[in-house]
Amino acid sequence: MPNRIRKKGGKQRLVSDITRRLIKREVLNGSLRTAKEVHLKLEELGYSMSYQSAINVLHSVEIFAEIKKKKPLLTAQHKKARLA
Repeated sequence: MPNRIRKKGGKQRLVSDITRRLIKREVLNGSLRTAKEVHLKLEELGYSMSYQSAINVLHSVEIFAEIKKKKPLLTAQHKKARLA
Protein backbone atom coordinates (compact mmCIF):
# COMPACT_ATOMS: atom_id res chain seq x y z
CA MET A 1 0.00 0.00 0.00
CA PRO A 2 2.82 2.50 -0.62
CA ASN A 3 0.80 4.46 -3.23
CA ARG A 4 -2.09 5.16 -0.88
CA ILE A 5 -2.73 8.87 -0.16
CA ARG A 6 -3.07 9.63 3.53
CA LYS A 7 -5.77 11.99 4.74
CA LYS A 8 -4.87 14.94 6.92
CA GLY A 9 -5.64 14.35 10.56
CA GLY A 10 -7.42 16.69 12.93
CA LYS A 11 -10.64 18.62 12.95
CA GLN A 12 -11.65 20.82 10.02
CA ARG A 13 -11.67 24.57 10.60
CA LEU A 14 -15.15 25.97 11.08
CA VAL A 15 -14.40 29.35 9.45
CA SER A 16 -12.87 29.41 5.96
CA ASP A 17 -9.71 31.35 5.10
CA ILE A 18 -11.72 33.73 2.92
CA THR A 19 -13.99 34.62 5.85
CA ARG A 20 -10.96 35.02 8.14
CA ARG A 21 -9.44 37.53 5.71
CA LEU A 22 -12.79 39.37 5.51
CA ILE A 23 -12.97 39.65 9.31
CA LYS A 24 -9.36 40.86 9.51
CA ARG A 25 -9.98 43.50 6.83
CA GLU A 26 -13.13 44.78 8.54
CA VAL A 27 -11.40 44.98 11.93
CA LEU A 28 -8.40 46.83 10.50
CA ASN A 29 -10.49 49.37 8.58
CA GLY A 30 -12.65 50.02 11.66
CA SER A 31 -16.08 48.70 10.66
CA LEU A 32 -15.80 46.00 13.37
CA ARG A 33 -14.38 47.26 16.67
CA THR A 34 -15.08 44.62 19.32
CA ALA A 35 -15.01 40.84 19.56
CA LYS A 36 -18.76 40.97 20.21
CA GLU A 37 -19.29 42.71 16.87
CA VAL A 38 -17.10 40.09 15.17
CA HIS A 39 -19.17 37.34 16.80
CA LEU A 40 -22.42 38.90 15.54
CA LYS A 41 -20.94 39.33 12.04
CA LEU A 42 -19.90 35.66 11.92
CA GLU A 43 -23.38 34.58 13.02
CA GLU A 44 -24.84 36.87 10.34
CA LEU A 45 -22.65 35.08 7.77
CA GLY A 46 -24.09 31.73 8.89
CA TYR A 47 -21.42 30.50 11.31
CA SER A 48 -23.03 29.24 14.52
CA MET A 49 -20.30 29.47 17.13
CA SER A 50 -19.55 30.59 20.65
CA TYR A 51 -18.14 33.98 21.61
CA GLN A 52 -14.81 32.35 22.53
CA SER A 53 -14.59 30.80 19.06
CA ALA A 54 -14.98 34.28 17.57
CA ILE A 55 -12.08 35.45 19.74
CA ASN A 56 -10.06 32.45 18.52
CA VAL A 57 -10.77 33.52 14.92
CA LEU A 58 -9.35 36.97 15.74
CA HIS A 59 -6.27 35.39 17.29
CA SER A 60 -5.76 33.22 14.22
CA VAL A 61 -5.46 36.37 12.07
CA GLU A 62 -3.00 37.98 14.52
CA ILE A 63 -5.46 40.37 16.20
CA PHE A 64 -5.30 40.57 19.98
CA ALA A 65 -7.12 42.71 22.56
CA GLU A 66 -5.35 45.61 24.17
CA ILE A 67 -6.36 47.05 27.52
CA LYS A 68 -5.85 50.78 27.86
CA LYS A 69 -3.39 51.89 30.51
CA LYS A 70 -4.92 53.90 33.32
CA LYS A 71 -3.45 57.37 33.63
CA PRO A 72 -3.74 59.76 36.56
CA LEU A 73 -6.21 62.63 36.21
CA LEU A 74 -4.95 66.20 36.01
CA THR A 75 -4.72 67.84 39.41
CA ALA A 76 -5.27 71.53 40.09
CA GLN A 77 -1.50 71.90 40.31
CA HIS A 78 -1.06 70.34 36.84
CA LYS A 79 -3.72 72.63 35.36
CA LYS A 80 -2.06 75.68 36.92
CA ALA A 81 1.34 74.65 35.55
CA ARG A 82 -0.11 74.20 32.06
CA LEU A 83 -1.69 77.65 32.02
CA ALA A 84 1.46 79.37 33.30
